[in-house]
Amino acid sequence: MLNTLKKYIIVGVVALFALIIICDCFGTVPVNHTGLWKRLGVVQNKSVPEGIHLKIPFVDSIETISNLVQTKTIIGSQTDKNATTTETAETKDQQLIMSYIFEIQYQLDPAQSFVIYKNYGKDYEHMLITSNALPIIKSAFARYNSEEITTNKESIALFVQEKLSDYSETFGINILRVNFVSYDFTAEYNAILEERAALKAQVVNEELRQNQQRVAAQTAYDVAVKKSEQDAETARIAAENAKEVALVKAEQDRQTQLIQANAAAEAKKISAENEAYVTVTLAEAEHDARLAAAEATKAELEAQASGLTELVVQRNFVEKWDGKLMPSFGGSSFNFADLTDIYNQFVNGNRAQ
Repeated sequence: MLNTLKKYIIVGVVALFALIIICDCFGTVPVNHTGLWKRLGVVQNKSVPEGIHLKIPFVDSIETISNLVQTKTIIGSQTDKNATTTETAETKDQQLIMSYIFEIQYQLDPAQSFVIYKNYGKDYEHMLITSNALPIIKSAFARYNSEEITTNKESIALFVQEKLSDYSETFGINILRVNFVSYDFTAEYNAILEERAALKAQVVNEELRQNQQRVAAQTAYDVAVKKSEQDAETARIAAENAKEVALVKAEQDRQTQLIQANAAAEAKKISAENEAYVTVTLAEAEHDARLAAAEATKAELEAQASGLTELVVQRNFVEKWDGKLMPSFGGSSFNFADLTDIYNQFVNGNRAQ
């Protein structure tokens, strides 16, 4: 029984050792990583692509380096033992910055990651990023006064990113973004800043209050001007409407007067025409009457003239008659009819003359 147990133990140890050897025959390189081939701990002059690779157990090994976006946090503080550096920075007006935090996002160039690891090893981040970033951060703070740091955080971060890129890109490290997370001054200067901030807040509040008063006054003025303009416009429209009404009424009155004048003139005309007609009619009647009277007088005169003429003829006949009788043909007797014929011949002869 004991021998059987020992046999099983030996078999198990051999199997485990064989499994370890088999597993150590393969090395893997994850996606977005670059592999570095080591032989007996020495980096070889070749990179290993992504995937599974055969190697000599216990002799060869594969070290990987990430090509993904990574973030390096740089902490500057005199009180934090875990800080990246204990050196302080100063502003342009020589105020000490006791602590600050920057985050640097970077990515290795896959074509140069093998060279970076071979030359700098796993400490490439400190040697190529942190050591170059610290003096750049100090120079960035020195460009601004203490009161300008907060309002220029983006400018400081952009300055650090641009300057750090000038160094790191030559080694195959792409600086993608720099975030200025926070900073802090000494306790004494923070108290001064708080007091200044309080005073500034009072000034800002006072300016805000005055601005609100100005806005309210301007608004009231604008409302009053608007109302005045509206009232003036309303009065102007009312005056124009009254003017239009007066013009319409005056035109109506003028038309009424014109109609009345025309009617009166027409009435006078008709009356005058009637009077003229009556006058003409009376005149014509009087004329006709006079004409009739004249005709009657004329007729009477003619009648009288006719009668006188007969008498005159008869008188002339008597005066001119020589007393002789006209000879009678066919007899010797004389009668009145014959005398009448003689008289008529005499009258006709005188008329012919």
